[in-house]
Amino acid sequence: MVPMFTDESVEVGWAVDIALHGARPLVSGHDTYNGPLYIYALAAAFRIFGLHPYLPRVFVLVTGSLTVVAVFFLGRELTRGRTLVGFLAAGALATNPHHAFFISHVAWSNNTTALLTTLALILYLRSEERPPMLVAFGVLYGFALQSHPSALALAPGLLAHTLIDPRRRAQLKTPWPYLGLVAALVGYLPVIYYNWITHLGSLRVARRRWYAFEIDPSAAKAYGTTEGMVSMLGRIVLGSFGPTNQALDRWPAIFLIWNLGVFALARMARAGRSLPFLVVTGALAFYAYFGRYYENPWSARIFMPAIPLIFVALSDLAVFGVLDRFSAEPIAARAILAVCVVYLATAQLRTLRDYYHWAIATGLHNGALIEMQERAREHPTAPVYLDGHLYDVNERLGGTLGQSLWMLLFLDGHPVQVRQALGKGASPWSIDDRSPAYLVTLVVPRRFVIPPGYHLETSGEFVCRGCVAPVRFAMLARSQAQGRPSP
Repeated sequence: MVPMFTDESVEVGWAVDIALHGARPLVSGHDTYNGPLYIYALAAAFRIFGLHPYLPRVFVLVTGSLTVVAVFFLGRELTRGRTLVGFLAAGALATNPHHAFFISHVAWSNNTTALLTTLALILYLRSEERPPMLVAFGVLYGFALQSHPSALALAPGLLAHTLIDPRRRAQLKTPWPYLGLVAALVGYLPVIYYNWITHLGSLRVARRRWYAFEIDPSAAKAYGTTEGMVSMLGRIVLGSFGPTNQALDRWPAIFLIWNLGVFALARMARAGRSLPFLVVTGALAFYAYFGRYYENPWSARIFMPAIPLIFVALSDLAVFGVLDRFSAEPIAARAILAVCVVYLATAQLRTLRDYYHWAIATGLHNGALIEMQERAREHPTAPVYLDGHLYDVNERLGGTLGQSLWMLLFLDGHPVQVRQALGKGASPWSIDDRSPAYLVTLVVPRRFVIPPGYHLETSGEFVCRGCVAPVRFAMLARSQAQGRPSP
């Protein structure tokens, strides 16, 4: 039911073309700054499990769950094997409303970025003892860049760590860092090649995404973006989400969590674990300089590559502040920590529950679309004809109504075709020689043309508040006598 379908249907469409029609794109559909890794992986899932309307969201649910597991191991690596820190950091991510609601439910390529960057960071840390692992790190980092350019935000911190840390500087005398760089370029090769043959086509598309990327970055604009970035990042860590938990939207709470976060990162750096501090600091500078709009929960996905490091630092601070400080009373210390963890996790889950109920109450859900899907299942193989004007109706959270209906109905096994069946000058159109069929149109004060020899047998109107316009879902049945087109 929630969250609403978005323009994820475009990437799903490319994956279907790969799985069924042998398409071989170099980039991810309309977002040509994303590589094809995600859509090829989704196409492989379609080939293995078959077409299903909910498989794309199950796919990102799996990657989101794997991200939680990866954060556990990242916490252990950064704290030299402290399992409790890894467990707390993974639990913080698992119960975080932003991760649960968007990153693990919306079938965007960008929602796999945090998994790939977290795995890459684990390999980077392990390469300190085994330098050849820098090659595997490079490949995974190239894959992360394919999922979304926001993975590039980690690069300044990784470069700074390589130059500052004495052990990393020593590795520069070996071939492994340079082989790792080559491996990253290989992992990102499809996008590189695409931009070579299209003369920087990805950059032209990114410049048209003015609401996501700053097309003319400058220090002055970065300063203006910082307030929204600080607020959004604080809300992500706090678990404030949408219209719920408004107390956590207040600047005192955001100021407190920022101070705790900075202290936790600085403490790890002082203890000789400078990677989280450098990577998070570099990422924030990147987000401020190249980002543009951080005012709604959807923008949270841009920050997710850096969030695991923040959760690890805060978890390490919690273990130090409770267990290490009160080591003389270990049972009492563990009890205090357990109570705090349960309370925070419960608060996060309560926020998620409240947002779910709010989305249902305000119409920001897929209820009408799912109801139309259930109606179509009365005749599982019947063709569905979509009014072309449905592709002009923008849904409130991205994408169009036509795209979402196509994804639900086509992946459910219905042949789906688009017809310009509405409006002044609409002409009769043909229909496959099968009966029954379905017609989905907008409800507007205009007439639509029914194909010759068919009539409307049943019709229902579905009001989808989140989809802006009411929709008529009708069953077309063959008439007894062939006649003229009926309005």
